[in-house]
Amino acid sequence: MVKLATRALLNAGYSFQIRKLTMTDENGEEQKSDAPTTLLQPDDVPIGTPLEWPIVDAGGMLMFDRGATLSKMEDRTFLFQHFEPHRGDLDIKPASSSANEDPANQQAPISVKDLDLTIGMSLGIRAKTGKGGPMHSSKLIGLAQNHTLFVMSPLEAGQPLSFRQGEQMEAVVVSARAVFLFLCAVGTVCSVPFNYLILSEPFGIRRLRSRKSARTRVKLAVRYAVAATGTDYEGLGIGSDISPTGMSLAAPMELGKVGDRLRVGFRIKTDEFNLDIDAVANIRNVQKGEPPDELIVHGIEFDQLESEQQIALKCFILDQS
Repeated sequence: MVKLATRALLNAGYSFQIRKLTMTDENGEEQKSDAPTTLLQPDDVPIGTPLEWPIVDAGGMLMFDRGATLSKMEDRTFLFQHFEPHRGDLDIKPASSSANEDPANQQAPISVKDLDLTIGMSLGIRAKTGKGGPMHSSKLIGLAQNHTLFVMSPLEAGQPLSFRQGEQMEAVVVSARAVFLFLCAVGTVCSVPFNYLILSEPFGIRRLRSRKSARTRVKLAVRYAVAATGTDYEGLGIGSDISPTGMSLAAPMELGKVGDRLRVGFRIKTDEFNLDIDAVANIRNVQKGEPPDELIVHGIEFDQLESEQQIALKCFILDQS
């Protein structure tokens, strides 16, 4: 049966490695299986060559996207010592379109008041036509009594994106406790004294997810560089206790003293966002490692994140909480 299923997948265009998995039966005797596995071995991950497939951890969290590169043998060793890497392109289960909605909160109607909209908050917007495209970062600059929204025109390559009057938009907003998706229509496209949009009152509001805990404990593969400038990374560490303003970064060595700056890079993927976070951070505290790993833990604070990165981080945090 497994062989027939495997042949069907191959005919459908899927590719994967077959490894012999050793199992024992109730009598302790070895049994062998030809079932496909996504679990990676160190020799599967190239050094200095872009990945042909994404790497995820045992829980399916993205660690390295397709095209990422591990530059040193030590990085690969660290990866397999502290994570359980899997290939991320072999999950053939179709995702439900409503899988990310919060089912406990879909019964009661949600109003504009529930969005907790405040001037200056970031939001992601995109045209509803061609649904599934990337969210573009914007900022709420005004809110009328009739719930009309005034938002900055999102930019692409430094230029404002083009929108038409009457065009329907999707928007994602992250409050302190939840992530919401809503629809609105473009009322007016303004270019004086700067580029901004006047949007209709939100409708079709859905709560995508709610935060259940005050702090998020995750385990991210984080690249780091002691130099605050440049593009190359020097090593691999473990990111945890992440927030929109910083994280704990465990590394095999001390990366600096309190007040020093460094660069970190990691991947964030949610239903709404899929992007690299590359940020300069300040070291706020350093704790010596403890056995058995004896990793040095650095409390770091992000220097300045773009609005899109902030929204993506908030969505990611709510996903994990």
